[in-house]
Amino acid sequence: MTPEGHERLQAELAARRAERHRVVEVVAWAAGNGDRSENADYKEGKVSIGSPVALALLGARVGDEVRIRTPRGPEVVEVVRLRYPEPQGRS
Repeated sequence: MTPEGHERLQAELAARRAERHRVVEVVAWAAGNGDRSENADYKEGKVSIGSPVALALLGARVGDEVRIRTPRGPEVVEVVRLRYPEPQGRS
């Protein structure tokens, strides 16, 4: 193995360890909310279109109260803001 190859592998290992640490934190947060699947992405600002949160919010407007199914039972949340990010990869 060349010194350059060793450095590249060490950098990749460090990046993967940092990413794993971040994922563990997100999963721990989601578990604290009673979920290990849909809510993990919610913290990151991403919600899968098939998740209970996304399905409940489809068609909602600011000011609406929406009932969301959660592992702990239904919860009602109020839509206080909508934000649509710019599409990626478009010029």
